[in-house]
Amino acid sequence: ARLADAPDWVRNYYRLRLDIEFRSVRGEAFQRLFDKVMRSIHGSDYRPTASLGARGDEGCDGWLSSRKIVFACYGPDPYFKLASALSKMNDDFAKAVAAWAAPSRMREWIFVINYPAPQPRLLQRCADLEAQHPGLTARVWGRQDILEQFLLWGRRST
Repeated sequence: ARLADAPDWVRNYYRLRLDIEFRSVRGEAFQRLFDKVMRSIHGSDYRPTASLGARGDEGCDGWLSSRKIVFACYGPDPYFKLASALSKMNDDFAKAVAAWAAPSRMREWIFVINYPAPQPRLLQRCADLEAQHPGLTARVWGRQDILEQFLLWGRRST
């Protein structure tokens, strides 16, 4: 059963629990928790990735194959810094575009941050990236976006 069909008290329990978990993780732990949430929503359609030596993860921490969406996670430790987030965003986007043959294998790129909501400069940068790469959508998800996706599409048993 999907959480969207659950009573409010059940949805609120999951909302609080997941929010607490996201607040307590950083770095790779944030990425693993995001992977877990996405697998609960999309099953095997969502594919987490791993880094490989000097190639790293090629700007892709997860891939939603049916919708051709590449996800890049940023869970700063210990605090969110805008300059670092912009640098990571630019670096991961450039790697993803080079590796994923946009828009044939990647129609959308989502920068997922462990912060309550996207900062306006990150949203502005997404608009710039879209203007430079027609046919490709660039977005930012904060914790609230992840929670909303989970509450709409997540499975209760997870």
